[in-house]
Amino acid sequence: MTRPSFRLRMARGPRDLARFPRAPLRAGEGDGAAADDALGEGVFAAVLDALRRARQAPALLAFFAEEVEQVDIAPLASADPAHRERMLAALAGGRPGVEAVALVGVLQVRSGRAGGRAAVAFVEWPDNRWWTAWRFIDEARRPLGEAAVVRRAVDGWPRPNGVGGWFARARREQLRLNRRPLGGAQEGLGLVH
Repeated sequence: MTRPSFRLRMARGPRDLARFPRAPLRAGEGDGAAADDALGEGVFAAVLDALRRARQAPALLAFFAEEVEQVDIAPLASADPAHRERMLAALAGGRPGVEAVALVGVLQVRSGRAGGRAAVAFVEWPDNRWWTAWRFIDEARRPLGEAAVVRRAVDGWPRPNGVGGWFARARREQLRLNRRPLGGAQEGLGLVH
């Protein structure tokens, strides 16, 4: 089987713990759901800030103890879905030190009978618990409605279709990320820096 190769832009910077606080790596440790909420709300606030600056491309954020890595995943949109999901799993769970990952940006969302473009943050931890928020937007990228819709695994919600399960897949398939820099300085992608 041929292994697909992807060229993805990555940017790393220090983790602002006031904006992106650390949450327990496993459910039941520390202050649990409140810590999950703090990270999720920080990530969603960053998505809304980026939206105001006209940045809406999907990205994957990887949270390490002292750093945040942002990966521009737009090139994966045209990839075979199986390869795309394996790559996201490798980015999440295929390397040491990742405390959580977040899929962020403007994505198509379906909620019941409603659907459309929405600002989205989906956060997942290595024990597969997750937190998500979305808010539909208009054509001018302005948020619609009063507040974001928030869902959490710890409340018994089923995981949204098409996202998550990345850490479990990386463990199950023993995925590892093989990174090679292409050379030259990379400009930050603008969401977390």
